[in-house]
Amino acid sequence: MASNNTPRMFTNFELLDATSENCFETRDFAKSGPDYMTAGKGINFNVKCFNSFCESYCQSFGYGIVCIQKGFCRDARSPGTCNVRKAMFDNFCPACGVEIGANNLENFIFTDCNVNIDWRTKDDKAGEFDVDCPKGKYKRLKPDGELKQYEYLILFVK
Repeated sequence: MASNNTPRMFTNFELLDATSENCFETRDFAKSGPDYMTAGKGINFNVKCFNSFCESYCQSFGYGIVCIQKGFCRDARSPGTCNVRKAMFDNFCPACGVEIGANNLENFIFTDCNVNIDWRTKDDKAGEFDVDCPKGKYKRLKPDGELKQYEYLILFVK
């Protein structure tokens, strides 16, 4: 049995295009909303919750969307580093408490931080770039962006 410190390898890791700063949009925060959609400083994950009894659940979609705050992903081995696939483990819906599966990542929300993104897609393309997130606004991947198959996607949060 693998320990929590063992790196996990993934295949067919699919997410919206995050290969350049042009893949992100800057948005204003909503004036109000449910607690389960509250974003904190740093990285936040928008994820799907499939619990039909969850407050976030939408019958027409068959799931709900909630926000999981990851902050600056502090890790003793690599402070400020967020391996997206590893960070998707051991997460629970803030609305109903049900465990969120590692494949339920829908989007990122970056607030009040600078994020360096290092990526490699399954077709062997790779790159690295920075995303600056202005105070009072947030950045997220454009929801109508192309889906990409990633070998890895690592976020360095400052």
